[in-house]
Amino acid sequence: MGNPARGTRAPLLAAGLYASLLFPPEFSVNVGTLRLSSYRLVLLFAMPILLLKLLSGRSIRPHAVDYLIIAHAFWAMLALIVYAGPVDGVESGGIFVIETLGAYLVARMSITNADQYRAIVPTGLSIIRFSTASSPRRRLRPCTTCWGTNVSGWAPSAGWASFS
Repeated sequence: MGNPARGTRAPLLAAGLYASLLFPPEFSVNVGTLRLSSYRLVLLFAMPILLLKLLSGRSIRPHAVDYLIIAHAFWAMLALIVYAGPVDGVESGGIFVIETLGAYLVARMSITNADQYRAIVPTGLSIIRFSTASSPRRRLRPCTTCWGTNVSGWAPSAGWASFS
């Protein structure tokens, strides 16, 4: 096992996706009725490349779970097309595929060992810390009994969900 402080860096694509989550919704591109925010743009451009890389089997051998995630994304898109009609179904189902399958592929293809995982966790925690510190309504408080167990963690404060 390696220590992330000894040279293992966070995967660039996963860190870039984390960083794209920091941009506010005002930094988005409207294409017709579709709003493409920064994280959606990252996923939109990365997903086809990562999907082809996974299915080619050269860098990482695909497993049954990979095929099940792909099937789930496209099955949900098909269900939305049947439920909402072709126009609205393709729009909402397409975004679902991009957000679900794209995020899965970024993690699956970028984080391939325990050292890379250990390197990306502080990046994610830094993003959470930065985004919650910027708003006084999103302060976090210590929680010693999360999910009914006696663990040390963080939980949202009481006023976190109210954005009046």
